[in-house]
Amino acid sequence: DITNMAQGTMQTFAQNHQHQDPYSINQTHAGGSGPTALNSYAIAMEKVFSNDTTPTTEGELDYFTDAIEKNDSAALAKVTAIGISYKKMGPDFMQVKVPIEMENAHLEFANASARLGEDITDLSMMNSDPLRAYLGLSQYQTDATALAKGLSDIGLVFSQEQFKLQVGNPGFYFFNTANNALVTLSSQTTPQQGIESGGTN
Repeated sequence: DITNMAQGTMQTFAQNHQHQDPYSINQTHAGGSGPTALNSYAIAMEKVFSNDTTPTTEGELDYFTDAIEKNDSAALAKVTAIGISYKKMGPDFMQVKVPIEMENAHLEFANASARLGEDITDLSMMNSDPLRAYLGLSQYQTDATALAKGLSDIGLVFSQEQFKLQVGNPGFYFFNTANNALVTLSSQTTPQQGIESGGTN
């Protein structure tokens, strides 16, 4: 009975700790459509990634594991930096001019990025607030999956609009990342970590 009560209490904590979407559709800067608008969008989103992401050699969960198992303070500092990056990307994504046909997918992606940033920030609190870290970990996979889904939906819009970019063109990195997310989710492979993971930046 005590175990069931403790589990129920933790589930309630986790549900109450879920991070909410910070942005709504009326906060997007929607305008324009078609290839020119999509090209400008890809370039602008790539710029946000370039400016905001933290170079990593491992994923945030790998760093978190190292921090716990090896008492590695440097690894925990990496978790902190990645969380800051995600939290910064959210508002920066919302400043991008978004093609009308991309508006819903873009909002989905920006909100997921912001929520995941909060989750990763929670993980970084392991030493000072283990309960908060646990609650962040309990939400992490849901929000990481939502982030990949948002990116995949952006890739779907590119595909539906028959928009393509070639290697070397401005915006190709973002276009290719979104396209890869679409292919991955279409093959039913569940993402395990966020877009900054595994030294992709």
